[in-house]
Amino acid sequence: MRRMHIRTFALFLGGLLAVPSAAAAQACVGSAAGAGNMALSGSVAFPDGAKSYGAGFRYNTLGPMSVSAGYTLTTPDEGDVNVHGFAAEAAYELPLTGVSACPVAGVGYSRMSESGMTMSTLTVPVGAGIGYSFQAGPNMTVIPHAFPHLLWMRTSFDAEGLPEVDPESTTEFGALVGVTFQMQRFFLNGGVTKTTAEGSKAVFSLGAGVLF
Repeated sequence: MRRMHIRTFALFLGGLLAVPSAAAAQACVGSAAGAGNMALSGSVAFPDGAKSYGAGFRYNTLGPMSVSAGYTLTTPDEGDVNVHGFAAEAAYELPLTGVSACPVAGVGYSRMSESGMTMSTLTVPVGAGIGYSFQAGPNMTVIPHAFPHLLWMRTSFDAEGLPEVDPESTTEFGALVGVTFQMQRFFLNGGVTKTTAEGSKAVFSLGAGVLF
């Protein structure tokens, strides 16, 4: 796999891990789950030339903050070079009326190896989640939401038999637009993620989960 393709996967992972899971505890990050609730979710996304599978956990404290952790496995359509990603984040809901808004900050780490070369990427996403929750029926809540964010990334390369390469740092902008359909304790969601990384294309994702 060429270096450019590897970096594209890393940028996608960084953007994806920066995005709050649809099992989030506030409408600003995709869910109307109440204080003190937890959620488990699973997702699949479709970056160019690959598929990405994710699992996440989120806990909404009894205050305005929620925290989450997640794992993502990205597999190329051709070849067997998998990218493993881990992330954690926190969101703090502001005391507003009519709309849900929260600053969001997190950290992510991804790693892949191929033919003696290892690439690892550290990501730090910072942004603001905005959402709105409304009833679409007696048992369904609809939650449109968006997450514009700044994404700082530091990528390191290590290849056997080659001179050491200095880490590369870059700053990109990203955005998610999504919608969650919550039916009591269960939910479905979909979204589109896009970053300003060179060659980046819009990535569509689908997910489902349960609140408890």
